[in-house]
Amino acid sequence: MTLSPSAQKVQEALKALGFPHLRVVELPASTRTAEEAARAVGAGVGQIVKSLVFMGEGGAYLFLVSGKNRLDLGKAQALVGSPLRRATPEELLALTGAQVADLKEA
Repeated sequence: MTLSPSAQKVQEALKALGFPHLRVVELPASTRTAEEAARAVGAGVGQIVKSLVFMGEGGAYLFLVSGKNRLDLGKAQALVGSPLRRATPEELLALTGAQVADLKEA
């Protein structure tokens, strides 16, 4: 299956960061929640990864979080050393090349 340009960017970033074994999968059905994504691939919610984009003083940060967990914002801010906020739809478009409606978020 051929990935969209934005999904291909994520796949390439994973490889560059030393995670070539992780595979990006695009699904035709709605996967707006971790539960929907798990059903679509026949997996448990804990096997699904949510991609959460936040903005901080150092730019954009992508957090990959297990579908059954929530991001602890305090810990994330401590990790990056600055306050964080969710990326806006405009920032997501600039970063990924995809409209918010095209991005699946849980």
